[in-house]
Formats: sequence, structure tokens, C-alpha cells
Amino acid sequence: MNKVVGTNQVRKAVTKGLAKEVFIAENTDRFLKESLVDLCEKHKVEIKYLDSKKELGKLFGIGINAATAAILI
Repeated sequence: MNKVVGTNQVRKAVTKGLAKEVFIAENTDRFLKESLVDLCEKHKVEIKYLDSKKELGKLFGIGINAATAAILI
């Protein structure tokens, strides 16, 4: 599975049309969440929410907390 983790990497992937699905932790900063949701909606990328940054980091196997991640096409 090709993936990126981190807000900057996720934004780049969405903008370039490479993101299939974006994951956002619910406990992420509201402004960051809203801006990423707007970007995903603009580019018609599916969004899934996880309860926490810790859960998202664990799901993507990085061993640290993460606010956002994406699965690539």
C-alpha cells in the first residue's frame, strides 16, 4: 500500500491527484481539519475520520502520533 503521512505530504498528494483516500484524526486542530476537508472536497477525495492522532499513527505503522495520512492511487 502506497501511503503518505503528515499534513504537508497529504496536501501535495491531494493537489497532484495522487490521493485515493485521506484520513484525519478527530483531535486535529480545527483550522487544519477544515482546510484539508475543503481541499479534499474540491478534488473529490474521500475522507475518513479516526478518533485520535495516536490511532491514526498506529494504523499507518509510524509509531508516533499523526494528524493526517493518505492512501495513494
